[in-house]
Formats: sequence, C-alpha cells, structure tokens
Amino acid sequence: MNSTKPNTTEEKLFSLNDLKWIWSAIANGWYLFIICPVVLGLVGFFYSYKTTPQFVSKIEVLVKSNEVYDYQQSLRSNIGYNGLNSDIPNQIRVIKSFDLVERTLSKLNFDVSYFIIGRLVTKEYFKDTPFKVDVFYLDKRLYESPFEFKILDDKNYELSYFKSGDKIVAQHLFDEYVQTNDYAFNVHSKGEGDRFVIGHEENTHYQFIIHKENYWVNKVMSNLQIVNIPNTSILQLMLTDEIPRRAQIILDTLANEYIYYTVENDFKINENSLNYINTQLGEVVGILDSIELEVEQVRDTNNILNLKLESSAYFSGMMEAEMKEKKLELQLKSMFKLMEYITDESSENIQPPSFYMSDNDPYWNSALSKFAELRMDKIEMEYIVKEGHQGLGQLYIEMELLRKDMLEYIKNVNEGLVNQLEQVKSQRLFYMGMVKKLPRMEREVLAVDRRLQVNEMLYMFLLEKRATTYITRSGIVPQTKVIEKARKLSRVGRKINDSVVLFVLFGMGLAFALAMLKYLLFHTFGSSKELASETDLPVLGSIPLVTEREILDGALTSSKSNIMEAFRGLRTALSYMSSGGDSKVFMLTSIHPGEGKTFLSYNVASIYAKSGKKVILVDFDLHKPRVHKLLELSNENGGSSYFSGNITVDKLKVHHLENNLDVITSGIVPPNASELVLSDKVKELLSKLRNEYDFVFIDTPPIGYISDGIVLMNLVDNSIFVMNAKKANKKGIKFLEEVVSKSNLKHKGVVLNGVKQNRWKYMYGKYGYGYGYGYGYGYGYGYGQSNDKPT
Repeated sequence: MNSTKPNTTEEKLFSLNDLKWIWSAIANGWYLFIICPVVLGLVGFFYSYKTTPQFVSKIEVLVKSNEVYDYQQSLRSNIGYNGLNSDIPNQIRVIKSFDLVERTLSKLNFDVSYFIIGRLVTKEYFKDTPFKVDVFYLDKRLYESPFEFKILDDKNYELSYFKSGDKIVAQHLFDEYVQTNDYAFNVHSKGEGDRFVIGHEENTHYQFIIHKENYWVNKVMSNLQIVNIPNTSILQLMLTDEIPRRAQIILDTLANEYIYYTVENDFKINENSLNYINTQLGEVVGILDSIELEVEQVRDTNNILNLKLESSAYFSGMMEAEMKEKKLELQLKSMFKLMEYITDESSENIQPPSFYMSDNDPYWNSALSKFAELRMDKIEMEYIVKEGHQGLGQLYIEMELLRKDMLEYIKNVNEGLVNQLEQVKSQRLFYMGMVKKLPRMEREVLAVDRRLQVNEMLYMFLLEKRATTYITRSGIVPQTKVIEKARKLSRVGRKINDSVVLFVLFGMGLAFALAMLKYLLFHTFGSSKELASETDLPVLGSIPLVTEREILDGALTSSKSNIMEAFRGLRTALSYMSSGGDSKVFMLTSIHPGEGKTFLSYNVASIYAKSGKKVILVDFDLHKPRVHKLLELSNENGGSSYFSGNITVDKLKVHHLENNLDVITSGIVPPNASELVLSDKVKELLSKLRNEYDFVFIDTPPIGYISDGIVLMNLVDNSIFVMNAKKANKKGIKFLEEVVSKSNLKHKGVVLNGVKQNRWKYMYGKYGYGYGYGYGYGYGYGYGQSNDKPT
C-alpha cells in the first residue's frame, strides 16, 4: 500500500501525466469557463457601446515643391531667399507650435460642443443640432461644465446647470440676447427661414459645454501626429477626434495657415524693398522737378540755346563721375544697413533690408542666404525649445562664426568701395576744374543740366529696381502645397464585435488563471489514488460519503452494505500494516476537527470486534470528547478521572457495547487536559489494556490544533491519520509529513474519508461507500459540525 514517487534519472522529459493536474484544475473549475467569458463579454459589449469612438483623419502636405520658373528662382535669390523651409524636423515643430495651432483654431468656431443624451450613451454632434449658442460672457467656474438644454416650443427653451452644488433652471427666448450674473448668451434656432422647426426635438435631451480658451489648442496639439514619408519632403498630418468631419476641417485650415506662414516672410521682404525704393523715388522726383524748373529759368534768363561741344564733353565727364559717385554712396549706405542687420542679434527680421549687392558674387549670395536661414531657424527654435537647449546653443555658435566671416567680407568690400569712391571724386574734381575755365554763363547752364541728367539716370535706375521687385512679388508662390485633402482614415480601437471577442478571450484566459489558482490554493484530494500521488505516506484506503437517508436504511448495520465493505477493506489494510510483532495499539487522529476520526475509530474497532477479536475503544480527546455522545453512553468515571487521581484503575468504568467491544469514555472535561496526557498513568493504562485486549483503539484530538495526539504517538504502535476529502490538500499532507519526520513512528498511514460516490465507484467498481462525519470543537477554534448524524 505504500506509494512512492519515482526517483530515477532516466525519467522521460515529458509525459501526459504531467498535464493531469492541469486537466483536474480545468475540470474542477469548469463553471469559471462559463461565468468569466459571459460576464466579461457583457462588460466588453457595454464598454464598447458606451465608449466614444475615435477616428483618425489625414492630410498630406508637400513641404517644398520647387514649382517656380528659373527666372523666378533667380529673383528670389536676389532678395536672399534660398530654401528656408527645407529643414523637415523644424517644419514639423512649426506645424505643431502653439501659435500656429491657435491661429488655426481662431478661424474656427469650436468654443461650444453639443451633445444628445441617450439612455445609455451621450453622443456629441457637430453642426447637426437644431440650435446654436453664441457666448459673450461666462463665469469662469462654469467652463467645461454641462448645460442641460430643453426645447419647450418654437420660441422658448429651458436651460439648467449646476453652480457650487446648486441646480439653476432658467427659461429664455430663442434669438434673444440674454445676460445674467453667470452668462451672456444668444441661442439661435435653426430651421427654415427665421422660424424654428419643431418635431421630435421637444423630447430630445440636449446638452452643451463651453470650453476654455486653450481647450481646443491643447487637444489638437496632443492628438496631432506628423510623420515624414521616408526619402521625400511629404508630411502626413493625422488628427484623432470623435467627429471625423471636424478633424478634417481642422486639418484643412491648419494646412492653409502653414502654407501662408511659408510665404509670409517672402511678402514682408518684398514689401520692405518696395517701401525703400518708393521712398528713394519720391526724393528723386522732387529733385528732378526743381532742377527742370531751374534749367528753364537759366535758359530763359540767358537766352542760351546750345553749348559748345567741348564744354558739353567736360560737363558729360563730370556728370558721369557724379553718377558713379552717387551709386557708390548708395552701395555704401546699403552695406552699412547690412552690417546693422548682421550685428543686431535681437532683430527678428529674417531677410536683409535691401538688395544692392553684386549678383555675380557667389560667396556673398551663398553666405547671406545661409545667414537668413540660420536666423529663421533660431527664431523658430527659440519659440519651440527652452533656453539652454543643446541644438539652440550649437545654432548660436554657427551664426556667430558666419557673422564674423560676413563682417570681415563687408569690411573688405567697404574698403574697395571707398577706394573707388575716392577715384571717382578725383575724376569729378578734374572735370569740375575744366568746367570752371568755361565762361560763367555756360557753366551755370551746364551745371544745372548735369544735375538734371544725373537725377534722371538715378530715377531710371530706381524704376528698374522697382520693376524687378514687382516681378519678384508675382513670383512669390507657396513652395508648400496640399497634395491630398483631409479625409477620414480609420477608426481608432476596435468595433463592438471585436471588443466582445477580445473580452471573451480575456475571460477564457482569466477563467484558466483562476482555475489554476483555485487548484493550487484550494484543491482537495478527491480519491485515495490522487492522494497517494502527492505523498510518500502509505494511503490505507478511502471511505465514501453516504447520506443520512442511506444510514437510516441500514448502511451501517447491513454486512453487505457499501460502508461496511469499505471498513472491512480498511481492516485488511491495517492488518497488513501492523502484521508481525506485538502491534496492538492504534491511534486515530486528524489535522482538523470534523474530518470523521471519531466515527472511523468506532467503526474500525467494531469491525475488528465482529471478526472475533477482543477490542476496546478509548476516548483520549479530553478537550472535546465525542465518543460518549456518538454511542449515547454516560461519561462518569472516565479517563480524565483516572488520570487526575480521583479514582483508581479498578474504578475506571468500562462500557460493554456488544460482543468483544468495550469502550472507555473520556470522563468529565478537566481544566488541564493537555497536562493529564503527560501523566505516567496514561502509560500504565495502555500497558494494562495491551495485556487484556487483542486490539486497542484510541481517539485523540486533532493534531493541527492540540498537541495531545503528537504526545500519544510515541505510546502507540500504529498512527492513523484521517483526512476528509473536503479538507485534504497539499498543505495538510506537508504538515503530516513534517510530523512523521520528527516522530519515531513504528507504523503510520493515511485514510481518506468522505469521498464522493462517483469518485469511490471509479476506484472500487460497484462497491461505492462512504461516510463523512464531523463534529463541533470549542475553545475558540471554530470547529463546525457536519450535517451527517452519528449513530
């Protein structure tokens, strides 16, 4: 009967037996595989039904299209614009910047969100409600608070809301300005003409919420995703929102605002250039008007019709020198303005103030475009990142190095211009000296005429530059364009059916986990075979569970009954265990109360007595004795009276129940029961009974709560541990194995009581018996009594 575990090194790496406990766990928790999926499936359905669906809308923007003509690109280069929006990461940061998003939403009226309240779900509507709320003022405590809205008729509506815990209800007229201490509204009705169309709206429960100033800005910035398609300059802008149409409107507007942002600097540069040229033209026109008047006056006064050819040559040379001198001075003036543009670090002007530079100087055009690009990046990064950012610091260093190179270059250019100016001035002074030798009247005429021609040439030069600037303005077209308009892309999350399936699968997994946990923590052994597979202790047999009706029908008195056959089988197992030597004394105990040890003690003793052996049953449970109640015997002059010295062994009352079966009850419950068990009189009594009877059976308290049974183990020949199928678990087996390892027991074994009939029949064929018996145990241990009645 001894069950041993295999301990060989040649075991199979995997066996189907290894999965038996998993199958047992699933079988024991079968109801979990019904409850969990059904409950979680319903949870998934209601969760999906009540959760507001989210949708993703998408728009695609081409950052740099290069859709300009060659001459337009040349004109753009002349004013220093050269690919400022080609840095994709910076452009992504610009699009997601607070200012650009705020500017976008300022063009849209999303301050109020409208809802329809259903029985289970509150759904938001966009431009589909029969009314519109214009907000002029709102108490700051009411932002993001719901206003309940009810349509009374085609002229009146009712408004209700909570403020400081109090509900406020008010009625107003449609299309009428209303002002209170809490709000100032004008609710417009929507319908045919100016009348509100009444229908089912009267029974519809509406609600609206007024948002704070930055509510939508923060929401869009948090839900906006921008992705750069690899190896292209195309950006995908994706926005998640409850209403796809609203998201598409936001994306379209945001794209338009970004496109305008990309050309905004171009128009500012062009406007600055035109203003400068027009200012210069105004001054030159004024000078020309005064000179022309002066020329006419001189000619009329002196009656001069023509000058000599030589005099004209001198004046032409002096005039040409003066023209060159003015151009050089204008270039120097432009260079000084460029120096101010480069050295002024606090300026936010991206482009230089003018364009009076050589178009044939590749270094200067490249450096100036690069500096403008770095300044634009600096302005964008200062807005996006914090002070001390590593990338911003690197940008400062790069700008400073380029600034030094450009200033050095401007210094060299200025020196060259100054040298040229000195030479031109020398030429002008030479011709001026020659002109002075002419007659005074001729000099006056030629001087006025020369001034007129110089300013006319300057006027033509400025007109040419203004025409160039206007042509450049017409060539300013957005290099950024929308290549795919905003459209709904997909739904975020799962549909209701998908969510239900997911929750059901999760329920199956949860059921499996709970079944495994239940098996590991609360599983009890339902058969002797299952018990034997978990312990090295000998399993002597099992006693099936029988009902009270079966007991009344004679299950404990009929020799052919299942229960009696089970006890005879247990007697055979005990005989094998105790065979050989003087093995007469049997102790029956259990870990917990209510496992049926008293019932087994009596019935095993009785079955031995029926075999012709002289047997005695002794109740050693001095804490909560049960034998005398089970057998309906008096409890006077029992074991406790003898152990305490109140009576002698001759006065110890022995009850004769039937042929060959005697019983000694526990006696009156003493105050020091555990100390009496340690008395030498216990050994004397057992020695006396060993000599007078063939077999001695003693019933002890549960060893899991009281140590009396552990003390008595050293005085008996056979220790039998009774485990009830409702309480027999791995923890109990481990406890018994620890007790056995610490005690020097001659013979020991385990009996499983209360096995269900189907389990017992499976193990023993048609002979299915069993009786589970429990009783109450006091002294604060909480021992419960079973529904099975003793006999």
